[in-house]
Amino acid sequence: MLNKLLKNPISWFVAFTLGFGVVIFGLYFKKFSGEFSASQSDWGSFGSYVGGTIGAVFASLSFLTLVYTVYLQRKELNLAIEALNKSADAHEQQVENNKLQKFESTFYSLLELHNNALKDLMSSSSQYKSIPNRIEEQYISSEAEFLKIKQKLILEDELLSQYFRILYQLLKFVAKNNVKNSGKHFDAAILSNKKSIEENNNEEKMYVSIIRGFVPVNLLPVLALNSIPSYNCINNLDLYWEMLERYEFLEHIKLENLNKGLSAFTILNNYAFALGHNDFIEKKYHQLKDEHLNLCDLELTEGCYLHTRCEAGV
Repeated sequence: MLNKLLKNPISWFVAFTLGFGVVIFGLYFKKFSGEFSASQSDWGSFGSYVGGTIGAVFASLSFLTLVYTVYLQRKELNLAIEALNKSADAHEQQVENNKLQKFESTFYSLLELHNNALKDLMSSSSQYKSIPNRIEEQYISSEAEFLKIKQKLILEDELLSQYFRILYQLLKFVAKNNVKNSGKHFDAAILSNKKSIEENNNEEKMYVSIIRGFVPVNLLPVLALNSIPSYNCINNLDLYWEMLERYEFLEHIKLENLNKGLSAFTILNNYAFALGHNDFIEKKYHQLKDEHLNLCDLELTEGCYLHTRCEAGV
C-alpha cells in the first residue's frame, strides 16, 4: 500500500504541500511567538507573509504540474502512435498475406488446368515429338522458311497449340501478378530486366520452376521453335520468347536427337539466356561447328548463343 502511494505523483504533491505548510507556519510562529494578536494589521501582515511565501511556491508547483501533464500527454500520444504503427504494420502484413494467398490460389488453379491440358496432349495421337524432324531439312532454303513451316505445323496440331497457349497464360500470370510486381506490369522491357528477378528474391522464378518441372523434356525443342518471334507467327510470341529467356525455361532441353542440325541451329541462333547452363547444348554446338566449318560466317542473331560463342572464339 505504501509503495503504491509513493509511486503516485498526487500523493507526493499532497505530502509536499502539507509539509511545506507546516514548515512555513512553524518558522513564522518560532520567530514571532506569543499570544494571538487582536490587531487587524498583524493578521494582515501574517496573511501577506503566508500569501507571498506559499503563493509563489504554489505558482511554481502549478507550472511544474502543467509541465508534467504535458509530459504525460506526450507520453500517451507516443504510446498511441506506436500502437497505431503496430496496428498498421499488422494490417499491411495481413494485406500482403492475403495477396499471396490469392496469388497462390489462382496459380495452383491455373497449374491444374495446365497439367490437365498436358495430360490430354500426352495421351492423344499428337505427333509433337516429330515436329522438329518432320520435314526433310535439306529442301529448306532458309532458316526463316524453316521456322515458318515448323510453326505452321504446331498451329495445325490443335491440342499442342492449345497447350502452348495455356502455358503462355500461366507464365504470364506469374510474371504479371506475383506479389513483388506491385504495378502489375507486363511488357518486353520488364521481362528483359533480369535484375528484377533478383530483387524479387527469386520468388517469381520459384513458381516458374514448379511449372517447368511438369513440362516433358522432349517437348522443349517444340516449345522453343514455337516461341521464336517471326513475321508469320501468332501474336505475342515476342513476349513468350522473353519469358523463356527470363526464366531460363529451356535449361534442360536436349538437341542431340534433332537430325540435319537445322532445328538445333535455329534454336541456338535465337536463344541465349533461356538455355541456361546445359552440357548438352555445349556438345551440340561443337557438333554443329564440326558439320559446318564456316558456322561463324553464317548470319547469326546478335546476342544469342551461337553469336556469343563465335564472338568469344570458342
